[in-house]
Amino acid sequence: MNNNLGNIYRSRQEFIESIRYLEKAVLLKPDEPEPRYNLGIVYKKVKRNADAKETFSELIKIDSSYWDAYYEYALILLDEGDKPNAKTLLETLLARKPDYKKKNEVEKILLNL
Repeated sequence: MNNNLGNIYRSRQEFIESIRYLEKAVLLKPDEPEPRYNLGIVYKKVKRNADAKETFSELIKIDSSYWDAYYEYALILLDEGDKPNAKTLLETLLARKPDYKKKNEVEKILLNL
């Protein structure tokens, strides 16, 4: 329920409320990947990059096959100028999931690093 409410608030661009519900969802079900991913996306949206990176990092530890977490985490690192770590994440993503849905985008990013 908290995850759903968080997503509703996110879609309405009410990010403070979205974060409140998504943080609650993560606290209630810390091993559930979807609320954590959604929380990371909202943190990223409001430029809370440290929180977003921590959230995506934890998500990857919980579910190492949550491919979008690698991608979003790498985008934050690129925005911060951390090309080496972004490159490592994206290369890991493609090595482990060669048919990733955003493969073309990832390959373009890697070509420019």
